[in-house]
Amino acid sequence: MSVKYTCLNKQLEFSLSALKPAWAALSDLAPIRGKRRVPYMVLGALSHALALQFYARVRTIAQLYAAGVAASLTFAMCESGADGMLVQLGGGDASRAMNLQARGMTARNLGGLVASALSVPALLWFSPRTVMSLAGVVAVAAAMAASRAWHAPSRSARA
Repeated sequence: MSVKYTCLNKQLEFSLSALKPAWAALSDLAPIRGKRRVPYMVLGALSHALALQFYARVRTIAQLYAAGVAASLTFAMCESGADGMLVQLGGGDASRAMNLQARGMTARNLGGLVASALSVPALLWFSPRTVMSLAGVVAVAAAMAASRAWHAPSRSARA
């Protein structure tokens, strides 16, 4: 059953990543307080942290699938905001934007590796549910740190 769940979960994650352009379009079309990327990234991180709290409290396979969908969907929202900020920071220079994207992906992957490395010893002292819950704190902290980056105002804020 766990192999079947793992395969389904990976397929689901990949499928929900396809929603990134929809999140990007939403953030372009509906800025929040004159900002396009940061609010959506922060909302994504907060909702991802909430989804992780749900993940940490599942009791059934159905809840596990629902938590997986929620966590993947909210992570895609946060990640599309971060990707958009990296493109924006490229300042219209396609080469610089691609370089920033590559470095951003490397930083996210490195963050995932560090989180995995820290979670293993944490399991010696805390329950898996507690470790999962704490992961939400990291998601929110990362989004808050990223929100300090320069942000171009939306067209409606400039008008």
